[in-house]
Amino acid sequence: MPPSSLSAKNAVEVKDLLKININNASGTASIKLFDLSGKLIRSTSVNLNEKEISFSLADQPQGIYLLNVNDAKTSISSKIIKK
Repeated sequence: MPPSSLSAKNAVEVKDLLKININNASGTASIKLFDLSGKLIRSTSVNLNEKEISFSLADQPQGIYLLNVNDAKTSISSKIIKK
């Protein structure tokens, strides 16, 4: 199964790898992945020159996760469904 790609708008189903495409970010983008209890699972920052980042979810159980992507002007949340 190929990695899933996210432009940070819709729910995305993934198996093991979540691929996040960052377009038109204003400054540094902050990316955080939470489980439904609110526990922070992954966190990173992406610079303007980085357009893509991947998170491995292989060590996480199946379920629903919440992805938050924030830059200086925009905040986007998406639902991630790990199969």
